[in-house]
Amino acid sequence: MNAGNGSAWIGSENGTNYAKVGSGFNNGTLTMNQQTNTTASAYANQSGTIDSYSTTLGGAWTHSEAGDTGNNRSAYVDTQAASGSTGTGAKGVRITETSNAYSSLTNVTVYEQKSTARIIWALSGGQPSSTTIAHAQNSTATMHTLSSSVNTPVSNQKALAYANLTAIKAEIT
Repeated sequence: MNAGNGSAWIGSENGTNYAKVGSGFNNGTLTMNQQTNTTASAYANQSGTIDSYSTTLGGAWTHSEAGDTGNNRSAYVDTQAASGSTGTGAKGVRITETSNAYSSLTNVTVYEQKSTARIIWALSGGQPSSTTIAHAQNSTATMHTLSSSVNTPVSNQKALAYANLTAIKAEIT
């Protein structure tokens, strides 16, 4: 998708479980492959790139989520990025990512692997920034992990959020 602003979403639900993934941008472009199925569970994935020249956090974003429709357990990973800027204007930020969201009767899992990088390497200054949140909850507990990358030329991260009826996990490495 090439435009000033845009987003793409895909999701699945099998009556008990749901999974959805999405991505978007302001002032940029989006190239994303998204797939879904509901074979004995709910599954959605996406992979591709988002470019943005917006200097506002959220100018480029991704979101992956899975859970059960009874709200007993859920997990999500959310990333927002901003282009860096200098006196000569925005330099651009690119998110390259692959994410998977899965929900079954026993657990929900969301996994995202991404890199955030400046688009225009030849110019000085204007480093991008990004924030990633991994969140997991079940009926007894909630776990929330936040990671920020500010003024970094390249940031590589993996985020995992997991929940079943007795355990949860949310981590960013």
